[in-house]
Amino acid sequence: NPIQQERQVHLKCGNQILCVATSSVTVTSPECERLLLDEKFALGQIFRHLRTYPEFTLLDVGAQAVNGKRELRRTYQLETEGIKCRILEVFPDRDMFDLGEAWLGQDVPEKSFLGSRQ
Repeated sequence: NPIQQERQVHLKCGNQILCVATSSVTVTSPECERLLLDEKFALGQIFRHLRTYPEFTLLDVGAQAVNGKRELRRTYQLETEGIKCRILEVFPDRDMFDLGEAWLGQDVPEKSFLGSRQ
């Protein structure tokens, strides 16, 4: 039987959230199940351990204004034998790409920009 898991990580630098990645993972092989559940591997570690490049499919890209910030989103799928991941990445402020390190010095409070999914 396939195993499904939802996971979310907050990628931060200092007090700034750079990205929130929400993943829906479906595992269909015993080896991937062991790596994910027993060994607690991150998704990228699983692909490296398997020595395989997953097939990448870009599903959606979008931008919207949220609390006065320009939020970017992308949804994509990574798939290889035994594991499939659907990942939503939310970048809370497009200014991070324009301002670089200067953006990190701003006081940007952690906010719920994923709504009920957080």
